[in-house]
Amino acid sequence: MIHPDGSITSNEIGKDIDFVTDMRENTSDTYDFELWGNLDGFLVFFPALIGDVLPNFTTEHDRFRSAVNTKVIRRYGILDNTVVKDESSIITNANLAFDSETGEVLVTSTQNEFNDPVYNFTIPAHWAYNGMGQAYINSGLQFSGITLTSSSGINNGALNFSGGASLSNLVPGDEVSVTMIESPPSTSDVTYPSVYTTLPNRYWVYPVVSGSTTYWKLIDINGKLLTNLGTSDATGSLPVPTTYNMTVLRSGRRNMQGTPIGQIVSLMNPISSSNTLLYNNIITSSSDTKVLNATSTVYTDQWDIFACWQRFYKDNTGAYFVTVSDKFKPCNVINPYMAGLKGNWRAKQSYTYLSDRKEQDPTAATNIRSDGTYYNFSTFWNTGSGSTFWQPNTSGWTSVSQVTKYNPFIAEIENVDLLGKYSSAIYSYKNSLPVGVASNAKYNQIAFDGFEDYNYYFTGYFQPAPHWSFLNTTNFTNLSNAYSHSGQYSMKVPANSAVSTYTSLIGSSTPSQDPNGLFVLQPTDCIGNFFPDAGTEYVISAWIKEMVSAPVFTYTNAQIYVDIVNASGTTSFPITPSGTIINGWQRIEGTFTIPTGTTGLKIRLVSPNNDAYFDDIRIFPFNSNMKTYVYDPVSQKLNAELDENNYATFYEYDQEGTLIRVKKETVNGVMTLKETRQGIKITH
Repeated sequence: MIHPDGSITSNEIGKDIDFVTDMRENTSDTYDFELWGNLDGFLVFFPALIGDVLPNFTTEHDRFRSAVNTKVIRRYGILDNTVVKDESSIITNANLAFDSETGEVLVTSTQNEFNDPVYNFTIPAHWAYNGMGQAYINSGLQFSGITLTSSSGINNGALNFSGGASLSNLVPGDEVSVTMIESPPSTSDVTYPSVYTTLPNRYWVYPVVSGSTTYWKLIDINGKLLTNLGTSDATGSLPVPTTYNMTVLRSGRRNMQGTPIGQIVSLMNPISSSNTLLYNNIITSSSDTKVLNATSTVYTDQWDIFACWQRFYKDNTGAYFVTVSDKFKPCNVINPYMAGLKGNWRAKQSYTYLSDRKEQDPTAATNIRSDGTYYNFSTFWNTGSGSTFWQPNTSGWTSVSQVTKYNPFIAEIENVDLLGKYSSAIYSYKNSLPVGVASNAKYNQIAFDGFEDYNYYFTGYFQPAPHWSFLNTTNFTNLSNAYSHSGQYSMKVPANSAVSTYTSLIGSSTPSQDPNGLFVLQPTDCIGNFFPDAGTEYVISAWIKEMVSAPVFTYTNAQIYVDIVNASGTTSFPITPSGTIINGWQRIEGTFTIPTGTTGLKIRLVSPNNDAYFDDIRIFPFNSNMKTYVYDPVSQKLNAELDENNYATFYEYDQEGTLIRVKKETVNGVMTLKETRQGIKITH
């Protein structure tokens, strides 16, 4: 068994013991009082009656005592090894060591082609991250006699424990219930009995760090601080002493202890003959560690959130309205655990160890049986000194990839690779489906509107605002299903009118910190929407269809205007369609650059003389490429995939939802790539 501190012991596993002691006592007391009467009559010279009354009193006392001990032992089979035989080949996979806390296999061995053992050592997440550990450690834990600090400083509202309780029993993000106890000023004062009040709200444990000191506080669902709620006595002059009892309802530990954060593959057993862990606290060792490969993953529970939430709805008159929520507005004090900023552990950065391999001399004889191990090696995760949890050491390690943004549905929307090259994705349809993916572009640098998901926003409740779109209360009436380049909808621009969308490029100011150290939402905590960078050249591409009375080779009426807004005014760049008209649609594409000092970007769809329809509008950096996707708004099946040049591949389905045809849009028209027919033979 390998313990979190790196020590190794031999223990028995696969056995559960239930020991129950049942002690009972039953006492019965019976009291009985009776009067016995007797009446005799006889005749001598006259009738005579003689009677007597005799009392009877009985008591019975029964007492039964029993003590029963029940011990149930359950034993489970623990997989020791598996043997795979394939003709003359025999491979044995053995489990050598287990996690002392969870029982997960940490060290395994197999064989290579030389029949030599190859070892795999896995490091579990709970060794390094307390928040990914086992919830049973403090779930249901009760504290009593807690007091709250009352001051005007950063320690206002800090928890003070008594009765042997310790701050080490708490984890950031613990959800607790609180009972307030108001006691009389003195124990002899019976005029004011103790009052127990269970506070109606659930609270979260939130650590506030000030220098080298950490103050543990309680915040409510909105991030507000729980302060001393004590009242005053009858005279109004003496405060009633107040203490609090607290019960952990849900632990801040997320039960992710089985998640691996590191793996080391080697030709040497990571457990030495003296029962110590070898691959721990190795700092750039040039000795032969016999390591073949090593990878590590860093996790974090702090992620950006969508700050702008909107609610679209239609009233009884058919008018469209939009309401913007300020709940997650920067500068507001919020509960980071309720908002999703904290408490959700996800992989952030992946590392691999890159080093020269042994036997670098090309003139030396090669021993393929033992060569190929690292020339030097340093462990990424180390127990360190004076630390409860393993600590990372990135010396000699190379970051392969890093996830920088997730959406609320745990989908990656931005990451960066080893070369610093960003990849990003836009999700729509309630953040459930990707509608755009780009390489060499950040999340804030790309935009797409295919007009298919507008009805998903008119749900009557708040949800994140679109990343970028023409959706507003005015443009929604121009949404049309009469014509479309892909999908079912497009944006209609009536003759002599325009449809536009405006993007503000004014950055948010950094708000001041809360005096109590509470969590204030910063602009950097927000995922953000489309926000093109200054000095970068961008491509805008779309498809257009004009309602003309006679066939034409190119559309000359409708255009897209890119308006650059700054302190000096507005500069407009017209973009006109070009290329072949394909099934009535012509591509329109152009470039523009965002100058420094730009405060806003407006995209206008203009049609001076005829009605026009616009569809599949995208914006992305010139040095990147982008693909977009269009789905059926009802079935959510993929209808079209638009490539790097905004040409579509169409997918057609039958009434059963089976794909029957794939078409490709090209400069020479739409070509059928594949068609499938199937049926069931009718027999009589």
